[in-house]
Amino acid sequence: MNLYNVVNMDTMFAYVGNINISLTLGNKISSYSNAFGYISTSGDGKIIVNYLEGSEELADKIIATRQERKNVVKGQAVSLTS
Repeated sequence: MNLYNVVNMDTMFAYVGNINISLTLGNKISSYSNAFGYISTSGDGKIIVNYLEGSEELADKIIATRQERKNVVKGQAVSLTS
């Protein structure tokens, strides 16, 4: 899922359970409070968070909104030209 043009991620995936998805974050995000808060840790769900090149620090901050560490994982840098 391409989130290149997303500006506000506040509670976007909060309380989501058992989801398997790969996201690519853009560099326009200015608000991300509790973006991954209280995400379910039961089941086999996983969110892989990729990010545009140059946005790794922002991605790390957004991933840090998760309450549990096992279901939201950092992916890799993605180029807009790839």
